Amino acid sequence: PTLGAPPPRAGACDGCADAGADTVVPDLLDPPNFDPGPCSVDGWCWVMPEAQANALNGIWGSSAADIYAVGDAFTIVHFDGSRWEIVAAGLPAGKSRLSYRAVWGFSASDLFVGGDEGALLHFDGKRWRSHGAWPQGSLPGSVHGLWGSSRTALFAVGDGGVILRFDGTAWSERQSPTQNTLLDVWGFSASEVLAVGEHGTIVRLEGSSWQVMGAGTQEQINAGVGLTQNAGY
Repeated sequence: PTLGAPPPRAGACDGCADAGADTVVPDLLDPPNFDPGPCSVDGWCWVMPEAQANALNGIWGSSAADIYAVGDAFTIVHFDGSRWEIVAAGLPAGKSRLSYRAVWGFSASDLFVGGDEGALLHFDGKRWRSHGAWPQGSLPGSVHGLWGSSRTALFAVGDGGVILRFDGTAWSERQSPTQNTLLDVWGFSASEVLAVGEHGTIVRLEGSSWQVMGAGTQEQINAGVGLTQNAGY
């Protein structure tokens, strides 16, 4: 389930690096301990339609034969050009059940997934690993959107208006101009990025600072796609 928006966070800064990458956070539970399900407590398991029946929340691909979709109940599925299969990626250590809400990558061997309780995963082409969570001092929340112009400029947005950036080494929390939940992020470059969310929220990174943009609506904005710097959403 989606978590509620956290209260204001203390200590958010523009450039601090509190959450590390693969080498400093717990690894995933090993795939043998992962039950791709979905199965009920009394042993009934989903058979059709293949490959599973959970809601899917995000999709990304490096080619027509390499597409990933992520969704509820820790679902990750992969399309190889002919069929979809469940990926037994596992769960971050200490988590019992969560949903994945966003996926973004830079190649078939460099893929990121975000979800509930600050979950962030990374796939290197061979193995999935836990890639961190909310920076220290922040309350857990969901990662709803991922986008990056390069591996050194990857952005994650989520509950409470949280904006994170991965610089190729570590995740850091950026100064956000809103406490409204952000649901998607897209951009044109590392310094020109847009994020959208609840209550008609649109925030824009121009250079080094994020600013609120007037949307003219209080309706929830679920996704944004940039076409050019003069047209989008």
